[in-house]
Amino acid sequence: MSHNKIKGIGASPGIEIGEIFFIKKNNISVIKKKSSNKPIDEIKRLKNSISILEKKILGLKKNLKNKISKENLSIYDSNIEILKDPDLIEKTTHLIKSKNYSAEYSYKYCSEEYAKVINEIDDEYLSARAKDINEISNELIEILLGKSSTDINFSSPKIIVSENISTNEIASIKSKYIKGIVTAEGGSNDHVSIISKALEIPAVVGLKSEIKKLKNNDILILNGQEGEVIYNPTQKQLKEYKIKKNILKEKFKNAIKKNKEIAKTISGELIKVNANIGSLNDAKKALEYGADGIGLFRTEFCFLNRQNFPSEDEQLKLYTKIINVLPKKEFIIRLSDFGSDKKVDYINQPYEQNPAMGFRGLRLGFKYYDKLLKPQLRALIRLSLNYNIKILCPMISDIDDIKEIKKALINESDDLKLNKTSQIPLGIMIETPNVAMNAEEFIDHVDFFSFGTNDLSQFLMAADRTNENVAKYHEKAIPSIMKLIENVCNISQKKGKWVGICGEIASKKELLKMFIKIGVNELSMSPTMIPEIKESIRKIKI
Repeated sequence: MSHNKIKGIGASPGIEIGEIFFIKKNNISVIKKKSSNKPIDEIKRLKNSISILEKKILGLKKNLKNKISKENLSIYDSNIEILKDPDLIEKTTHLIKSKNYSAEYSYKYCSEEYAKVINEIDDEYLSARAKDINEISNELIEILLGKSSTDINFSSPKIIVSENISTNEIASIKSKYIKGIVTAEGGSNDHVSIISKALEIPAVVGLKSEIKKLKNNDILILNGQEGEVIYNPTQKQLKEYKIKKNILKEKFKNAIKKNKEIAKTISGELIKVNANIGSLNDAKKALEYGADGIGLFRTEFCFLNRQNFPSEDEQLKLYTKIINVLPKKEFIIRLSDFGSDKKVDYINQPYEQNPAMGFRGLRLGFKYYDKLLKPQLRALIRLSLNYNIKILCPMISDIDDIKEIKKALINESDDLKLNKTSQIPLGIMIETPNVAMNAEEFIDHVDFFSFGTNDLSQFLMAADRTNENVAKYHEKAIPSIMKLIENVCNISQKKGKWVGICGEIASKKELLKMFIKIGVNELSMSPTMIPEIKESIRKIKI
């Protein structure tokens, strides 16, 4: 590796060259002291500051409303939930009342204790929440102290570099001025990475202490494709990456021109290139970028930003609105997959030591059958009367899981007095090694398989996919995953069933030839990747 190249984690693809804008966070020092105000006045000051920050976050969310999906926007709702957390506010007000400490010290002390406790729990969702708590705490304390937020205003495009950056800070900058994002902390699945991808901003995270080598106003090359940055680039490096950037741009332009065409190899193999979506905006992007269909329709958005379970009719209305963007296309709709890093307040999910392998997906769905799974199945059965849909089952690990969901579909169809269930293709999202290694046991119970390689890789390598310290193991999982995919393809071909991939590796160009060779029928990915992947497939000869 070159002496001026730093390896991190590619969080959002793209190549950018630009000037660094180094965000140095305000060093917030809060002294432990008694307040000169009465406790009632300090509590009032706390509540006013919470109200100010809430309005600010709602404003930031509004700015992004037409730019990112409802699912991604829910990150800002989570920020407000943290800000208005009743336990945290209660502990803070109690400290103010009992000790007469200032509002800023009381809040800082209580929020740090709160974050510390949940950060010690081996739970990826709670660990991420601890980080969010600290960020929201800093913003609130700045307001309480009357300090202005970290100055991140600039009028020309820059590459933002910081030890860490919050989703609120990203939203506060006009996206046209952000050429790229580089951070010391973070992983490819944290909130900052999710927002960067949604806004199509190239990003590299997880540089750790190496970030100290980057200086404000210096020129930086950011390579989100490879997860690396080059600081103080030589003229040769600048020339090389300008060419690479232009090639990427030209390739994308050319690919866009033909994005509505099918993906067929030189040797005649045809493969579907579908889109992963989770909102109306995503569906519009899928149409724009030439998706052959929808390979993964995440339905969790229906359950977000509300206080109760959505009804059968509400879900039907929401699904119909999105499907009508591409009404003649095939939609593979995944049943809700809550648990692990996706939670909603009105579902009472128990604390678990390892939620990624715990009570999630259909396991949770069957527990809350009448409120969670039943209305969704009924909505999908009714939807299938007018549209070409398939149902995808998440987190299947045992043959009884799929038998139970099939039985539920038949029961709900009978109750609706619709003889439609047998006509809705049903598939398993292969996320567990047991299904991948024993596909012959499941093949007669389903119509198709779709590989969810993100979860599968973490289970194969015993490496949490949200943990930046073990990110390298996910790349090393690819040879094992390819063997499993080949095995499932062989079994499926004998039975006339098809196999798709909807995980991150579906858009890896270097694997396309092998996917086609072993018999993968469909690839599903972020809509923006579709033109490029289709164009790459057209150049392959088996």
